[in-house]
Amino acid sequence: GNIKPLTHKTAPGLRGKKVVVACPSEDVAAAIDAANPTIAALLTVHRLTGMRPGEVATMSWDAIDTDGDIWTYTPKNKNGWRGEGFDRIVYLGARAQDALHNYQAIRPNPKGEYIFSPREAWALTEYAKQVKRFAGYDLSVFDQFKAGECTRSEAMLRLGVYHSTFRSWINTDPRDKTAVYFYHRAPEKYKPFYDRYSLRTAYHNAAKAGGVDKFNPRQIRKLRAVEVDQLEGREAAAAQLGHAKIETTALYTFRNQRKALELAEKLG
Repeated sequence: GNIKPLTHKTAPGLRGKKVVVACPSEDVAAAIDAANPTIAALLTVHRLTGMRPGEVATMSWDAIDTDGDIWTYTPKNKNGWRGEGFDRIVYLGARAQDALHNYQAIRPNPKGEYIFSPREAWALTEYAKQVKRFAGYDLSVFDQFKAGECTRSEAMLRLGVYHSTFRSWINTDPRDKTAVYFYHRAPEKYKPFYDRYSLRTAYHNAAKAGGVDKFNPRQIRKLRAVEVDQLEGREAAAAQLGHAKIETTALYTFRNQRKALELAEKLG
């Protein structure tokens, strides 16, 4: 009752701003299924919490309290200006915990400062390619050749490769090229954490791999905002998103309603 309707007069910030529309939930699910393990875990946690892109991209275990059934994550970037008693706290339920725990188990650099790293994502992607490439080969032939149980020609014949390929495989056994191996050889362009640009690109690539329309990190936050607002009300949505003022949450849901109005006017 105390919330005034949002218009261009009562919310001047809307004027000239591009409307951020929540992306379809099924598109996010398809992207998660198709993404590499790093982005799949990151996108899952983002989808479940509606965090700001910078908050989810720079998550670290040092900032997560794993005591109790519900974990708490305290981002650093939105707490400095709030003052005492207004810390931003993100609550991580069972599904978010599972995503983080399962991803931690396969990380090439589990002691890295940031949980989600472009370098680790690249390493896991390259490792997956490696596994797929050699899936049809019986690599135990290498062990037999080294033990003198078969000749080089016999080993090459069983593997179906030429001399140059066999020699390169002997010098560097494909089985030794783990995700850790690739992590330490990642190009310098892959940073230890995602920034706004690399995160957006990663989400676009995941959507493309899933065969759905691309979406941006802000749309994931918007999707969560609209869902919680519809299920539990605006106050719950404000708590989920970490808004200090409920008017900010109203702005999120208002924009979604405005887009729905535009579509109704256009499509009937």
